[in-house]
Amino acid sequence: MNISAVKTYLVEGIKYNWTLVKVETEAGIHGWGKLPTGPAPR
Repeated sequence: MNISAVKTYLVEGIKYNWTLVKVETEAGIHGWGKLPTGPAPR
């Protein structure tokens, strides 16, 4: 199973923005990941 595509989506939120990542394989399987882009934790 090989990765065929990695796509990023930038989503503007009310308080923080998000980066969504979609990973697709040649077999048609896909998965999502998310990253908040707010202030760093203290």
